[in-house]
Amino acid sequence: ERLPIEEARRREIDKSAKAVVGCVERCDWIYRLPVPLVYTRHTGRFLSSWLLLLPMALYDSFSSSWNHIALIPASFLIGLFFLGIDELAIQLEEPFSILPLEYSCYLVKQAAKAAMEWHATNSLQRQVTDSAETAPGKEELKSTSMV
Repeated sequence: ERLPIEEARRREIDKSAKAVVGCVERCDWIYRLPVPLVYTRHTGRFLSSWLLLLPMALYDSFSSSWNHIALIPASFLIGLFFLGIDELAIQLEEPFSILPLEYSCYLVKQAAKAAMEWHATNSLQRQVTDSAETAPGKEELKSTSMV
């Protein structure tokens, strides 16, 4: 059943629906595009090697501290930051596993249902109002109420 919507409004709704479908298609394309596992493994191995060799590279820089003791927290913090960046990169490779897309789709569906119900109710009220205005004997009611 078609909703009684003006043609210009119907075209706008159609454009919006096409834009949403286009966005969903692009998201599906991104989701299906595989990121080679070798990239993630290579990055992890390189980062592990780099963090293992980092204290040796920083050893001379921390010669002013007693027994190079400041090297331990500095290496720990640098490692924490770099491993955090690596974890963010892994999450960004597959963003759909962390985004609440199902809930967002549910909200869009509920909003669309509410809009359709509102429009159906509103158009029904307009039809009742229009039919009441054109009902026979309305002029008689107006003239008797004015007397």
